[in-house]
Order: sequence, then C-alpha cells, then structure tokens
Amino acid sequence: MRTLKQLLKEFWLPTIFAVLWSLYNLLHDNKHQWSTIQFVNVFGPTFFLISWLTSQYFRVSRQAKVERDLESIATKVAVLLKDLEEKTVNLLGHLSGGESFCYLMLASLNRNGNTGQATVIQQGKHPLYDVSARILDLQAFEMIKGNLTFENLRTTEIHRAYGLLIPGYCKSGEFWNLGDGAVRGFNIFWTARNGGFIQQLRFRRVDGQWYHATKVERGAVLLEEIQPGYPRNEQGEVDW
Repeated sequence: MRTLKQLLKEFWLPTIFAVLWSLYNLLHDNKHQWSTIQFVNVFGPTFFLISWLTSQYFRVSRQAKVERDLESIATKVAVLLKDLEEKTVNLLGHLSGGESFCYLMLASLNRNGNTGQATVIQQGKHPLYDVSARILDLQAFEMIKGNLTFENLRTTEIHRAYGLLIPGYCKSGEFWNLGDGAVRGFNIFWTARNGGFIQQLRFRRVDGQWYHATKVERGAVLLEEIQPGYPRNEQGEVDW
C-alpha cells in the first residue's frame, strides 16, 4: 500500500499531462485519422519525459531533505558532545579539584598585638581534596641561610594539613604574630589532589598599620591581591 501511494504521488501528474497532450494533438490534427498506435506514440514519450522531470524534482527534493536532516543531526550531535564534554570536565573537576585553588590570609589582623588568624580561602567551583601547605618564613630563612642545614631549614618552615575545602567556604586555624618589625613575608607551597601551586604572601607595616599583598601562581597567575596602602617601588609595582 505504501508503494502504491508513492507511485500515485509521483506519476499522477505525468499521466494527466501526457493524456492532455495526446488529446490536444488528436483534436488539432484534422489531416489524419488517429489510431491507438498513434495515441500511444504521443502519450508514451510525453509520459516518460514528464516522469523523468518529476522524478528529478522528487530526487532533488529528497536529497535536500536528507541534507537538512543530516545538518540537523550533526548540529544536535555537536550540542550533545559539547554538553557531554562539559559534564565530563565538571565531573572530573569534582573528583580531582579541577582548576580550583586556595590561598592563606590573616583575618582580623590586630594592629596593637600584630596578630591575625590564619584563614585558608577556597577559590573555584570544585572542592579541593587533601590540601596541605609548606609555609616558608622568609625572615627566619634570612637568619639561617649562611648556615644551611637540614635542622636549621626545618625551623623556618611550618607544615599544615587542611584536608577538604568546599567551594565558597574558608577554614580558620591558629593565630599568627607578625612580630614588631616592619616587614614579614611567606612563601607557601600548596599541594592538593589537582596538583601544586605557590602563594607569595607579604606584609608591610606603614605608620603602625599592617598592609598585605599576595599572589598565587600555577604556571600562570591565578590571583593577585594588593591592599591599598601597601608600599610599591618606583615603577609602581610590588617587590615580591
């Protein structure tokens, strides 16, 4: 039934046109007596010519439809692949930490007592796992760099484990005292499940007030924060 419908769809026009053209020739040819053979001789070529033209139309129409369908399928597949890639990257990010990182700051730095609470701040949309830090006290290192030994080097470092850091949250620790000097600096070597990154944390006291500058790098600069009032050099830059 489906095949019959398709045949009727494709051949009704050639049939009608061939019949009309044959009748036209029959009615306007008064010189000859028409026979069935003559009728068929006119009908046949006309029918096959129109059939060929209509078949070309249907072929081109179907081909255009197929191409449109293929383009639509290709577009949908591209969207699905992009969505799948984003979801895969996001899933891997949730498992490993993705591009997230963290940095340490001193919260509520006490001007009179020079103390502040060490606070680790998470940055990024994925959680960080197995976070740990090796904190190098630059002023303590300056004091022992002329006599570098394993034991002396250990006195300049602080090791801390922070475990899991959830996006949008921070984790507070012990209080740090920056001392009575005017300059303090720390290099913090972070490690997590998604790799390592380095933070430079600097403090300068100006007119009795502590100001900070910090920069986090992992190949490229992930974060740079310079508090207004922190001293800069003649080029307007921070001496890290």
